Amino acid sequence: MKLHLGAFEQIHPGWVNTDITPHLYIARVPGLPRLLEAAGLLNERQIRCYRDGVYRQLNRLDVSRRFPFRDGSVQAIHGSHMLASVPRDVAQNCLNECFRVLQPGGVLRISIVDLDQAVADYNPESPDAFVDLMFCLDASKKAKNRNWWHYNERSLADRLRIAGFQVIERREYRKGRCPDVEIIDSRPNSLFVEAMK
Repeated sequence: MKLHLGAFEQIHPGWVNTDITPHLYIARVPGLPRLLEAAGLLNERQIRCYRDGVYRQLNRLDVSRRFPFRDGSVQAIHGSHMLASVPRDVAQNCLNECFRVLQPGGVLRISIVDLDQAVADYNPESPDAFVDLMFCLDASKKAKNRNWWHYNERSLADRLRIAGFQVIERREYRKGRCPDVEIIDSRPNSLFVEAMK
């Protein structure tokens, strides 16, 4: 089994794609997406995802809780820009659970905003862009989509070590040990880290 955390609308064939978005429940109620569309409560992207069956391919997984998988039952885990969207204690629980469910030799691949690069790119002439990148506080985004925390290579490695990982390596875009890495990576200007159990 290959586990994709925080998939939202990025469905990867051959992976168990997970999220906690309410869209996965709405998609399972016949006619409800059409009613929400008629009421003007869905944007064009969401309407397209409902029509394409994207949300029906999601499985609910709350990373703040124990994962519903046996110890050592997962070959690979991938999470793209998901850890920043949860508080640090929830992120640590998620990493602990990833370690627990990975089989020996399994790989966890995480991609996130690189805090070091974000700080290096800070432009005092345009501070709002930096603040929005850090916190996603744009009024057009819902509060549940805000960023809670950011990591650099060292702070992420520290969190992975606390979870039990010993082999932790920085990787390049679409390169690494994780299966399907050339497909699952979609944000090239990220920090990519793989941890092996």
